[in-house]
Amino acid sequence: MSMLDRVFENTVEPVTIPNPVIFTGTGTRKGGTFGGIKQMVAEAIGTATAAKTFSIAVNVPSGAKLIACQLKVGRVLTSSDGGVSFDAIYATGATQACGSAVAYAAGSTSNTFFNPQAATPITTGVTTITITADTSKTFAAGGTVTAIVYYEVFV
Repeated sequence: MSMLDRVFENTVEPVTIPNPVIFTGTGTRKGGTFGGIKQMVAEAIGTATAAKTFSIAVNVPSGAKLIACQLKVGRVLTSSDGGVSFDAIYATGATQACGSAVAYAAGSTSNTFFNPQAATPITTGVTTITITADTSKTFAAGGTVTAIVYYEVFV
């Protein structure tokens, strides 16, 4: 058995290995005599309104285990009263910060693992992320933030 056979021996779907080796997609790991765990990705874009907050409906399902969140500013965010950065939190399903002091500039990013010691990573409802402008600041309408949430579910 080759090294690659051992790496992918529990994968249930075909894997194409291009040159150089890059694995993309989801991986399912089977355990026992049935079932398994699948790593999934949910991606959504939120658009700023003329308010202190706006939401991104990433739709991670109830009962999933949150792993990490990546945020990226698409269209530049602006503020009508001097805001320059924002914070992000998982607001429903599970609650915890998932971005802090992220700049308004297009292309700004934040990568945050969910901390299971601080709060439960298991969602109790569909997960939404709330983007909040600097303290006491307000967004101008139009900027966008993309959220990519990584999570695990039973199959």
